[in-house]
Amino acid sequence: MTDETISLSQPHFHVTLRRESEHRFRSDEHDQLVISEAALDELDEWLESKD
Repeated sequence: MTDETISLSQPHFHVTLRRESEHRFRSDEHDQLVISEAALDELDEWLESKD
């Protein structure tokens, strides 16, 4: 992913990603992203490659 600035006047999505913890006493990890509509395919590819 990039650190590009996204104009909030353009179509975009605010996405929260959650990774479940493998450890019983550790909290799940969360990350929040703002994704431009044009980058949704790139996000899909990135998420699928994380499997």
